[in-house]
Amino acid sequence: MTPDRKSSSCNPSRFARLLTAFSSPKTAVILLTATVVASAVGTIVPQNTQGTALMTRSIRDEILLALDLHDVFHSWWFFLLGVLVCVSLVLCTWRRIRSRITVPKRAGLLFRRGDLPRLGSLLLHLGAVIVIAGFVYGQFQGIDAYVEIPEGETVSLAPIIPGHQLDQDLSIRCEDFSVEYYDSGIPREFRSELAFISSGAVLKRETLLVNHPVSFQGIRYYQAHYKSLPRAVLSVDDSGQPRTFTARPGDVYTLGAETFFRVTRVEENFMDMGPAMKIDFFSPAQSGYVWVLSGIEKVGQLFPDLLAKAPQFDPARFEGYVFSLERMEPLYVTGISISHDPGLPVVVMGMLLFVSGLFVVYLLPGSQRRALKKDRIQAGEP
Repeated sequence: MTPDRKSSSCNPSRFARLLTAFSSPKTAVILLTATVVASAVGTIVPQNTQGTALMTRSIRDEILLALDLHDVFHSWWFFLLGVLVCVSLVLCTWRRIRSRITVPKRAGLLFRRGDLPRLGSLLLHLGAVIVIAGFVYGQFQGIDAYVEIPEGETVSLAPIIPGHQLDQDLSIRCEDFSVEYYDSGIPREFRSELAFISSGAVLKRETLLVNHPVSFQGIRYYQAHYKSLPRAVLSVDDSGQPRTFTARPGDVYTLGAETFFRVTRVEENFMDMGPAMKIDFFSPAQSGYVWVLSGIEKVGQLFPDLLAKAPQFDPARFEGYVFSLERMEPLYVTGISISHDPGLPVVVMGMLLFVSGLFVVYLLPGSQRRALKKDRIQAGEP
């Protein structure tokens, strides 16, 4: 029975030493420094590279993946570091509060002259804890996504923002995109005309500009960038009946019963012969592919026997149909960043408390700071 009592009396002392270590200001400073260093690493090292193909990963990539440095702010060790900082600050603050309770009050007053700076220290610690808690909450419960929407098309948000309470039928359509340029050719302004749609009904229309985000159902949308893809305007002479299509790679168009064609490639300058597009043609009687050149007449004049030797350039290769490329026009694709940080109000509240603590501690008259130092000496604090 004696060894058991000895071990049981030893455990509380170890736990007490652990609490004392975590309530030390030095421990809090070390943990805060480690958090700052980890945040700097997360800013310098490229993030979200875990999807790099296995065959192209270098030793550096493997090290980053092993240490979770590819996604610092969502790693388990960064979360643990934040928890330890909060625990240390809470214990340090509790230690200060206990020391304040042990100091006898004078004349029954709740606060003495030197207690305001002590209150400021409490606000500093509490504000730091709330800021860290808000940051962690925002990182794990927030939304940080990106989507590209071609002009005139609609994209569903459900696959882009999984795991969040969101209208599963909600989607975004880019109804129009426009860009204005300076005389030098540099983009001056570009905008996206967006429509938020659910169950086929337009809920809201907004104009999205750079540095002018749009909010809808608590989520913010930012104009990130845009790009331009080539799009072809072609016509098809279907047995004397012309039909016009606006196409890009992957588009499929039906010409008749079991007869259709697919646009597989669109080139702005194919083999230095100008704009061209490749079409795969399918019908019960014939199938194959053809390259449709916008300047086929000029090419035919330069190479009179081209169509005989290379029928894949003959726009009338398939009986009953004649393809022609009218012109090329840009297809704009808008890039939109999607963001939602539920921890932001918590962080703002923590920052207000932190700034209030700084004001109380460092902007009070010097006599009050001297009174605080005297009280600490009487309480036996470092």
